[in-house]
Amino acid sequence: MNTSLPCIARICLILSEPADRDLLAGFLQQTGYQVEIVNAHALDAGASNPLAGSSLVIINHATAHRHGARLLMLKQQVQPQYLPILLALAGNRRSTPWLRGGFDDVLRLPLSKDDLLARLEAFLRLRQHAEDIVREGDRHYRGMFDLAPVGIVHTTLDGQISLVNPRFCEMLLHAKADVIGRTLLELAGDQDGEQMRQAVAALLGAKAA
Repeated sequence: MNTSLPCIARICLILSEPADRDLLAGFLQQTGYQVEIVNAHALDAGASNPLAGSSLVIINHATAHRHGARLLMLKQQVQPQYLPILLALAGNRRSTPWLRGGFDDVLRLPLSKDDLLARLEAFLRLRQHAEDIVREGDRHYRGMFDLAPVGIVHTTLDGQISLVNPRFCEMLLHAKADVIGRTLLELAGDQDGEQMRQAVAALLGAKAA
């Protein structure tokens, strides 16, 4: 097994059968993985995402049947990170609807320990590759953002400035610390204030639509 993966990977288990859950958790921990056991009821409770921070999720048929749509929504919320969700299916239950529905793979039970570990390693490598792509994209964007010859500013929906590039600060003759948290209207002079208000109002109207 690739020993570089377990030390950083956290496997989230959402299994309705305590005996199966505890057996799998014990095996994964002995192998070197970090394991987090999540109660299925936590999927519908609170504003926090119980899948956040997990590297991979394993569920069973009962969990998928009752909370499948919610799980897929929570998976979307952790993007751009890739979060594989694997469904453990026993017997002759059909796997096609689940795979087409958005789950990443089906673990057909009974499954040997070697096969299980091979599947986990394959999906964790995919996740690592996806994270590398995102990081490289972030670095590329950050370079263009910082070196752009025009001023660029990011704001929240209520108009507060959250991020600026160096050229924006040069244009306004302000330090970065002086503009973060303020609004564009505050920085606009009297002559430009009305035009700025109209532009911000039009932008917010487009976002709301």
